[in-house]
Amino acid sequence: MAAWSGDARESEGDRQEREHFWRVVNAFRYYRAYALERVRRAERELRALPPAHRRLLRDAALPGHLQCVRARVEHNQELLHDIILGTAEHMFENKRYRPLALEAEPTPATAFDMDKLKSTLKQLVRDWSSEGQGERDSCYRPILNAIQTYLGAASGHSGSSIKSNGNSCCDGHSSNGSNNSDGCHQNHRHQQQQENEQQQLNEQQQLNEQQQLNEQQQLNEQQQQNEQQQQHNHKQQQQQRSPRVLVPGSGLGRLAWEIARLGYSCQGNEFSLFMLFTSHYILNRCHEVDSVRLYPWVLQFSNTRRAWDRVRPVLVPDVDPSALPPGADFSMSAGDFLEVYSLDMDVWDCVATCFFLDTAHNVIAYIELIWKVLKPGGVWINMGPLLYHFENMVGESSLELSYDQIRQVIVQVGFVFEEENECVHATYTENERSMLRYIYDCVFFVVRKPALKSECS
Repeated sequence: MAAWSGDARESEGDRQEREHFWRVVNAFRYYRAYALERVRRAERELRALPPAHRRLLRDAALPGHLQCVRARVEHNQELLHDIILGTAEHMFENKRYRPLALEAEPTPATAFDMDKLKSTLKQLVRDWSSEGQGERDSCYRPILNAIQTYLGAASGHSGSSIKSNGNSCCDGHSSNGSNNSDGCHQNHRHQQQQENEQQQLNEQQQLNEQQQLNEQQQLNEQQQQNEQQQQHNHKQQQQQRSPRVLVPGSGLGRLAWEIARLGYSCQGNEFSLFMLFTSHYILNRCHEVDSVRLYPWVLQFSNTRRAWDRVRPVLVPDVDPSALPPGADFSMSAGDFLEVYSLDMDVWDCVATCFFLDTAHNVIAYIELIWKVLKPGGVWINMGPLLYHFENMVGESSLELSYDQIRQVIVQVGFVFEEENECVHATYTENERSMLRYIYDCVFFVVRKPALKSECS
């Protein structure tokens, strides 16, 4: 149970964690006030125009469009409330927070937190919509292909079906074991004997039919038990034999989910509560394709080609997140990568990082821990740019290394390069209808932790 202010047992770390939790919850709740203030600003600018200019915009129906923006904002707020109301209180196994009091007014959130929240809505498009498929193909597909190449096919990924035993029940015509029909053609038999024999046959047939029903019920129960046992065995075999893949900085979880769908044992790790709340909502509470509607671009007032593009809907998820193969081993962990896995040593067969290295205060610490957690012979697969997150943040340390410097550290730590491509074009949470697009020239590489010291070059 999480401690509250005034509890003498609460450590400074716990206090900071609790305050951060409620700060993120508050940001989810503050979205409406934040967004509607932006709409009111646009309305004020419209009213301040000279009458002649307003007449020129009459056919553009700008006031009506802003009303449409308001309605989209209200819809997004309902979604954000749904995410935190059914998720934030229950998603952590080792923490329990007090019930959310949504009747209280949220307090103004920082611009930083609101930017994070708006980015989270766009992340839903990237990870869980059909519109984001192209972006996923450019970023995730090379990683998935490399995992299959270097780890081989996951055990049990053939998807072998569970077969019934195929034994058919007796039809009652041969189970008696005695031939009583000859008596029907003997002239010296008395009528009474025939009636007695017929009665015996009827009784025997009833017994056979009851026996068949009992046998069928037993077969059905046994088949159900066999299926349950096979599924249990399949999961145990996967956990024992399937290569284990760790995905630090997993965001909303799509890459980790895709790896688990291939049959590998996979765990995603994420630090951001914005991402954790939303990924928990998608992965655990959305079971119908395109069942959730959101408006991720509604506050994008610049570089809009058509007014409708700003208020168009996006549907998520494009797949059923619960539709993983039987026995799939997929999990998500919450916390700082450097802390959560600090005690792991030679545990993982693969570490897959996508747009992750530049989230570090000190990227060398990331590299060292990746080396530590990998088994000898394990591989690290990376895709991403170097847009260092803390570079211009006041009060935050940030080591900004060039790629050639990072490459030198990777080699000195002991990794051996298997593949390397320094120019892979990719986008990140792109609005496909925006007039402004950022294209990253990402670095993709596969490096191996040698199984033996003699393998180091």
